[in-house]
Amino acid sequence: MTEHKLKALSEMRHSCGACGHCCHGHRVGLQGPEEVALLEEQAIALGVERPVEEMALRMTDGHCVFLDTDQLCRIHKAYGLEAKPRVCQQYPLRVGLTETGWRVGVDPGCTNNWRSWKLGPLVDVVPLLPPHDNRREPDPAEAQLLHFAAQRGMTIASMVAQIAEFGGVPSESDGSVDDLPPGFAGRLAARLKAMNLPRFLAVESVGDGIRSCLGHLPAMIADLDVNAPPSWVGRVDKDSDEFALEVLKRHLFLRVGDEPLPDFGQAVVLLAGAVAAGWADPRPEVFGPAVSSWAKSMRHRAFWAALIPRPETLVWLITGRRQPADVPTA
Repeated sequence: MTEHKLKALSEMRHSCGACGHCCHGHRVGLQGPEEVALLEEQAIALGVERPVEEMALRMTDGHCVFLDTDQLCRIHKAYGLEAKPRVCQQYPLRVGLTETGWRVGVDPGCTNNWRSWKLGPLVDVVPLLPPHDNRREPDPAEAQLLHFAAQRGMTIASMVAQIAEFGGVPSESDGSVDDLPPGFAGRLAARLKAMNLPRFLAVESVGDGIRSCLGHLPAMIADLDVNAPPSWVGRVDKDSDEFALEVLKRHLFLRVGDEPLPDFGQAVVLLAGAVAAGWADPRPEVFGPAVSSWAKSMRHRAFWAALIPRPETLVWLITGRRQPADVPTA
């Protein structure tokens, strides 16, 4: 694989915080019988029962069976990084094959990357796995959104405004990049209240990694007033604003979202999560993991479809036009 040229958005920086969140909420596929045999040997030595199910690491209570109570990997502790499955060794690097070439980046769902995405150590790009096959019909929206998000001075609020204007809603702002477009906050509050986030978080397979990062949102959502939503101006600091857009860019570039939701929908749902996270708790150490966990949750159709159940809901959320029947009235 190393002979292939990999395209990245920018320098990739990451430092693992040993939070264990990457070991929650998803099954790790194994790369053939040799990897299975090694894991079964390790499991016997470590006292782990039934380590493999259907060519994947077995999950228990929503996390990998090898995850210890200190949230560290038992294989890593006993035998080192290179003894782990290749998927685990490569994380958080993600490599994808698109119709225009190979792409690589740090997974936007990593809940610790908010600490190191700017100043952390450079990641040594040595892919261990075949790339995810993300080829599809070219979609100009992807390039447009990545272009918007990369503009100097772009913020969460101005990105929402850009998408709304692209959808045919003229900007009514005074040029400020600090506030959300008129009416968007109230519409978002209505959709957040309708999506029933606690039901998603209660699913065992979601795992405690996502629950621990998004668990503070339901109380905030329950208290939202759709007619008087919280102010957004000055809500999050500059670094947090930039990090949310970095997560958005990686999410689109690496194509990690659930494919039935089009790229503009992916962008709107992720930005909606950034606003919700900022309303709930803007402190960087809470906001950063929440935005990444929201992005990771978007890989589950049950999650994003609860917020955006149909195309007309998406149109209404971003533009305010044609209020659908699934939006509760005040």
